[in-house]
Amino acid sequence: YMVFVVLLLMLEAAVTVDVFLNRDWREDFPKDPSGNFDQFKNFIQTNFEMCKWIGLSLVSVQPY
Repeated sequence: YMVFVVLLLMLEAAVTVDVFLNRDWREDFPKDPSGNFDQFKNFIQTNFEMCKWIGLSLVSVQPY
């Protein structure tokens, strides 16, 4: 179980580092023909304050 958790945390860290350090991180993801990614991105941009606090809460609760 612990190996699985550590692997997931390493994957999360790798994706986070890629998004923060790579200016073209959007090109790493495949094209979305359905447009759901664009809808999700627009939702995050319009509700950034709420999403920021939810994200910070999730990160702070993860170790427990």
